[in-house]
Amino acid sequence: MPNRILRDWSDSEKVNALSWQAEVLFTRLIMKADDFGRFTGNHKLIKAACFPLREAVRDSDICHWLTACEQAALLRVYVVGDKTYLQISNFGQRVREGVKSKYPPPSAAGRGGSPQLAATCGNSPPYSEAKAKAKTKTEAGAAALPLADAEVPKTALTATNAPPFGDCFAQLRVSSPDVPEGFAKLVYADWVGNGCKPRYPDYVRKRWMKSEGEEWRAGVHSEQKRRAETKKQGGSHERKKTFGQLAAED
Repeated sequence: MPNRILRDWSDSEKVNALSWQAEVLFTRLIMKADDFGRFTGNHKLIKAACFPLREAVRDSDICHWLTACEQAALLRVYVVGDKTYLQISNFGQRVREGVKSKYPPPSAAGRGGSPQLAATCGNSPPYSEAKAKAKTKTEAGAAALPLADAEVPKTALTATNAPPFGDCFAQLRVSSPDVPEGFAKLVYADWVGNGCKPRYPDYVRKRWMKSEGEEWRAGVHSEQKRRAETKKQGGSHERKKTFGQLAAED
């Protein structure tokens, strides 16, 4: 799998118009697409490639998110023969010498253009983290959550339907690769407690640029120095730990 360059789209109106799930899909498609920005448009294959460990993600979810990406003009879905493919817009990655795409170009598609994805998504609503958790509890024999408790408005992220840290950190790495994972993980809990506002990358970046980031860097440095001195002296001593030191040990 070739290395990919992820551009900073934190201020992109097209990307910010997506739900966080659709944005995660778009990010992972960039990682999976070939040098020409093409990939299969088959929902089952996309799910297997982009979300191999997310059992709660369904084929209909992929369809909804793919539709959102196409409507935002971030990619194009097209059909050649009886197979569906996609082309990421303005892919802009370096094409390796001698490499040919194993997917046909959009120019090979018929005049009908891209298929109407929304029509093939079925009646299943988009993925909901809360609903997935409620379903898991039901299958495990626990009492099912009432529908009113399971459903959370799409625009109101809370602790019950907040995206997992792994997906949030993947978005953060796109715009702020300099922020350490330990710091991001520590701030994630505060972000969820704050009602998931503002967007996670913006929230972390703001905290990182303030004194907390300086304290983190100073704390990590002083903690490493203290441990080296303690090891050299053959003993140990306790001291009050700073925000950065506690986070570094996390």
